[in-house]
Amino acid sequence: MAKNGMRIWTAIALVLVAAVLAQAKAGPSGGEGRQGASGQRASGTVVAADTLSESSQRRAMAFSLIARQRLDSGDSETAIVALQRSLQNDPNRAPTYFQLGMALKTHGALPLAIRVLRSYIRLGEDEDRLHRAQQIIRDLGVEPPRTPAEAVRESSYIGAEACGVCHPGKYEGFSKAAHNLTSRLATAASVDGSFAAEDATMWTSNPNLWFEMTSRPEAYYQTANTWIDNDLRQRSERMDIVIGSGKIGQSYLYWRGDRLFQLPVSYYAATDKWINSPGYPDGEAIFERPITARCLECHSTFFQSVAHGKNIHGRGAFMLGISCERCHGPGGEHAEFQRLNSEAGVAPHIVHPGKLAPQRLIEVCGQCHSSADDPHQPPFAFRPGDVLSDHFTVEKKREAEAAKGGGVHTANQVSRLAKSRCFQESEAMTCITCHDPHALERGNTSLFSSRCINCHEVEACAMEPEVGETIRDNCIDCHMPRRRAQRTQIQSASGLESPLMPEHYIAIYKDATERFLASVLDK
Repeated sequence: MAKNGMRIWTAIALVLVAAVLAQAKAGPSGGEGRQGASGQRASGTVVAADTLSESSQRRAMAFSLIARQRLDSGDSETAIVALQRSLQNDPNRAPTYFQLGMALKTHGALPLAIRVLRSYIRLGEDEDRLHRAQQIIRDLGVEPPRTPAEAVRESSYIGAEACGVCHPGKYEGFSKAAHNLTSRLATAASVDGSFAAEDATMWTSNPNLWFEMTSRPEAYYQTANTWIDNDLRQRSERMDIVIGSGKIGQSYLYWRGDRLFQLPVSYYAATDKWINSPGYPDGEAIFERPITARCLECHSTFFQSVAHGKNIHGRGAFMLGISCERCHGPGGEHAEFQRLNSEAGVAPHIVHPGKLAPQRLIEVCGQCHSSADDPHQPPFAFRPGDVLSDHFTVEKKREAEAAKGGGVHTANQVSRLAKSRCFQESEAMTCITCHDPHALERGNTSLFSSRCINCHEVEACAMEPEVGETIRDNCIDCHMPRRRAQRTQIQSASGLESPLMPEHYIAIYKDATERFLASVLDK
């Protein structure tokens, strides 16, 4: 057994060492980085962008040694756990899983090879290798898991671009709107924060901790620098996914294997600077906040369900942004029916939210804008037209706080609106009475005010005698003013920050009215 275990270990060690050496030898590669990608810290020490950090090497080696001992003793269960932990410290971990699985198969460790290749199928992005791994597992008499792309196809999601083929006008407007931009892959176009040398360091109230945002040829990274006992310790993680359209700011997620976590530094639009992520204490380097399915349900269209209770998601099997199919339902059957029945004049396999009963339409938005929590069904199971309470509990505490004036937030806008006289006295008012989800309307007070005028006479406003017809262009600043979202607090070295969000309880606000009058009369 020991001799066979040593042969297996030799194969594993060669694969791991080859991967590390190839990574180091390859050096910088890929496209252009953003400005400030000098790789130089203020202290003059160079960031090792393209090789494993010393601490990562130590961790990888420690787990590799444990794996060797367990394999030598025949304990493959513990060995696979140790190998997974070792590979987590390898930036090329997905390809390494494939190479490792092949090596294990060659040396006869078939159960272990199957487990490693199954992990690769969940993590990998190379379609050819993914299908090779599936076929190897089938040849060994075991049914392999679906690839990420297969998981998306089988869920019958087709993507917004496919919708745009037949609905180009809707797609063109929607593609620029905030919902579509609420999550994206981290690229030069999607990350709003600056990587210029003078902007890319975030200092904290802890003099021994600072963060650096760096642009490397292959990706963008956040690095926590901690000075302990005359030793600089670093932890770098890649920005994989951007959360937030940028109106208020952005947060960033990173993959660790098939688990998603939030990074400690976010971008805050009000100051155009890097800042601690919401809810994070200043002066600490925290990389362990898990991203649950409920987070993703309000910031994406679809993620494959794997083990969401442990923040395990289908890496590659997802659709970012709140896109067409989140509000209309998966489009696969609809697209196929229309292809075969182009003259039918009906669309039986898709939901038109505007044709739903008002409460059902509001609940499409209410998935994310009504404090819906405590899910009763699997993630992403809600379909437009469903009863929201069949899927979630609308948290009574938050709803009560919102109804009493407990502060603005995107999560309580439905309850705030429901408190409004406008809503209570209308049988047909819904979210789309005021919002067009297919258009970029952000900040257009004149446009939103025109929708108020559809129901209200300008002359009925008490301020009309003072400001005249100009009031027609701005109902919003008096009746739906922007207020501090006290539930969203951001700590910085200089204190607490809370972003401004629009109030959805439509009412008369004396302080806001006074500010508006002063701004108009001063002109």
